[in-house]
Formats: sequence, structure tokens, C-alpha cells
Amino acid sequence: MRLFSKPLRALLLVFAAVSTAGCLRNTEPAQFYQLQAVAAARIQTANAKPVLVGVGPIKLASYLDRPQIVVAEGPNRMQLDEFQRWSEPLQENLTRVIAENLSRLRPQDQVMIYPWHRNDAPELQLEARVDRFHTNAAGNSALEITWSLAAKGTTLLRQRSSYQASAQPHDMESLVSAQSELLASFARDAAAAMDTFRPSGHP
Repeated sequence: MRLFSKPLRALLLVFAAVSTAGCLRNTEPAQFYQLQAVAAARIQTANAKPVLVGVGPIKLASYLDRPQIVVAEGPNRMQLDEFQRWSEPLQENLTRVIAENLSRLRPQDQVMIYPWHRNDAPELQLEARVDRFHTNAAGNSALEITWSLAAKGTTLLRQRSSYQASAQPHDMESLVSAQSELLASFARDAAAAMDTFRPSGHP
């Protein structure tokens, strides 16, 4: 007794193969990644007095505020891979890395992360909004960030900066390393600006 026609049996076999492939994909372990501080320490003058520097709040564009790593597959299409994820909320990781980079670049200063107690208000505060922070399929990473420096509630500087770095395409570890380099480049510019706007009484 024939239960299925040949075309129907072929269709069922294709469906079974696709289902099996999907099940195998779903059992793959997720890979987790983390940004790292990479800025080298800068040599400071011996008479430089320490400054209390506050980092934050650092805000993210909504498309970045998710556990999946975002890769641009085209001008208007973003790829979110469920198996390529940040090991912690990106906002926390990114803020900490910027602070660590600044600590290396300005070793004489004390750097703290927002939020802080009102009695510990920083002498210089770095705030930022990350508008773009992803890599495309060709391995080109970009950071676009609007940031400001303030002292005692008064804005000293506000500007928008853009950075680019290259990585190995389709190599997520290389892509994340390139993004870490982008944050280091931004930290170097922020540190240089802080030298310009050191509070009065600090050589």
C-alpha cells in the first residue's frame, strides 16, 4: 500500500533534513565576548597633581542595547546572531573599558564610574552617547560618539567624534578586538582634552 507519492516523500525528506539542521544549530554553545582596555600608559610630569575624573553616564543607541553582537550585513540591514553574545550588558562593559583606558592614560588621576555619591562629585566628568558601534561583513568597525567634558556642572567641551578600525571578516574575536581599539582611540582623545581643561590649581 502506497502511503505517499514520490514528490511528497521527497518533500518530507527535505523537511526532515532542514529540521535536523535547525536542531543541531540550536544545540551549538553560544560564544561570549568582552571588550578590553588596550590603551598604553602615558608618562606624566612629576609635579602633576591628581584629578578626580568621573566617567558616565555613557548611553547607547537602542539598537546596541541587547546581548547579541550587532554586525551590519548591508547599509540598512543588521544581523543579530543568537550564538555570538556579549558576556555582560554592553553599556557596563563599554563604560568600564573607557574608565580603564583613562586610568592607564592618566595614571596620576583617580577615575571612577557613574553613579557616584554626591559627596564624591568628580572635578572632571566625561559623558557620552554612543550612536554607532558595530562592524560590517567586510570587517570594518566604526565608532561614532557624542561626548562632553564638564567641571562642577559647567560644560567645558562638547563634540562628536568618529573612529574606524579593521578586523578579519567573519572572525568575531578579531571584530571585538577592533572595537576595543576604537574605544582606546576615543579614550586618548578624551584624555588629551582633559589635559587642556585641568581644573584651576592643577598644573
